[in-house]
Amino acid sequence: MTSLNGIESLAIIAGSGDYPIVMAKGARQAGVKTLIALAIRGAAGKGRLRPLVDEWIPVGLGELATVRDWCVAHPAVAIAFAGGFSPTSLFTTRFDGLSRKLLSEMSAKNAHTLFGKVCDVLVAAGVRILPATSFMESVLPKPGVLTLRSPDVRETGDIELGYRIAMQSAALEIGQTVVVKDGAIGAVEALEGTNQAIRRGAELCGSGCVVVKVAKAGHDMRFDVPTFGMTTLKFLKKHRISAFAFQAYRTIFLEQDKVLHAANRWGIALVCIDSGLPPAPTA
Repeated sequence: MTSLNGIESLAIIAGSGDYPIVMAKGARQAGVKTLIALAIRGAAGKGRLRPLVDEWIPVGLGELATVRDWCVAHPAVAIAFAGGFSPTSLFTTRFDGLSRKLLSEMSAKNAHTLFGKVCDVLVAAGVRILPATSFMESVLPKPGVLTLRSPDVRETGDIELGYRIAMQSAALEIGQTVVVKDGAIGAVEALEGTNQAIRRGAELCGSGCVVVKVAKAGHDMRFDVPTFGMTTLKFLKKHRISAFAFQAYRTIFLEQDKVLHAANRWGIALVCIDSGLPPAPTA
């Protein structure tokens, strides 16, 4: 008897954070029999993920040929991307010949073009790539205010503005996150990543900023799905952010009970926006 979607073996290309751990647990619950971690060196945390998988294979961020060749040698194994890495590591990583060739062919380098090219290479080699939200249904929240405190009038207006700007920025492949205060755009995420964009916006605008994070219309859900958890919440508190908004059914919300307890204690309003866009696929 086959498991969900006929998937009996799954290799998780694992980066940092709890995301790969949640995917591994969800895959087991769905009946996946064999789990492999293609663990990105310097990103994937071995301590908590390693006990959940049957095989642990370290790979470098720039070793695309190694990943492709491993996948070709294991044609029955589906793969999925889970977890993050520092965007600026693109400037410090050693790339193999295949990766350098892809980079040289790209006029614009961002998450969509980079991961899109990687997926193209793997698909051309016959690899089955699952959405990065596979087996993650339990951590894709519904619309609404998630905390005890709702955004006030000023925060609500800033969320509405931030959402419009974030959707435009994401559509232009600039970044997914915007920081707003009193109708002024404090920061738009670029290559530095979400946390550093939050820091920059808070330094410019002071306490009480609102942060909005989105996935664009037509976002390729095989990679770079927005993620929120305790690491980001602690960063919000450190920089005195008063409200955080993200899309329902299209954002991976990790450590939910822990995050909501802390957000209520710290007075940070959390809002899930109904974008009207298709939900991320989970199976």
